[in-house]
Amino acid sequence: IEDNAIQMARDEALLAEKLQAVWSTNRGEWSLNPREGIRFSEILRKNPDEDSIRLELEEALEAIDREAELADFSLHVDSASRHADFDVPLEVEGGE
Repeated sequence: IEDNAIQMARDEALLAEKLQAVWSTNRGEWSLNPREGIRFSEILRKNPDEDSIRLELEEALEAIDREAELADFSLHVDSASRHADFDVPLEVEGGE
């Protein structure tokens, strides 16, 4: 809130907010739209599969913005600590 008015996100900030909401929702969890979200079971499993994770993220991204796409995707798995990180740079309308 700024000057007693709610500030609305636009452009990349709006896309980032939408992605955070969708990628943080387990598919089927939200009763108003059971198709929204990603299948956490594809990500939070033993020996995560890079292609399955990428597909989940791409499908959710396409539902939000058909012009956006994953520019690159990399999965880093540390088996000893059972921790995985992935980097997901996006391209929207030719920009990044």
